[in-house]
Amino acid sequence: WLAASQGQRSLRYFPFDAPIGPELTELSTALCEAGVTVGQLFAALRDLTPPQDESQLLAYLRAKALAVARKASPPNNTAIRR
Repeated sequence: WLAASQGQRSLRYFPFDAPIGPELTELSTALCEAGVTVGQLFAALRDLTPPQDESQLLAYLRAKALAVARKASPPNNTAIRR
């Protein structure tokens, strides 16, 4: 997703083993609307400590990425794409 966003390409993701499609769409929409950059999402992923409850992973990532984005005013970085 990060590489596709950096290359300004769309991506279709098919999570065959987990029913997380709607959650991924919500995460993507929230990050795009907030203007989160590829670098900011990467920083959030790099520093992420997964929650105890795996079902909360995407919500936790969303909160972490949005917090990183709020701390930094992005220079001309590539925004996350849906």
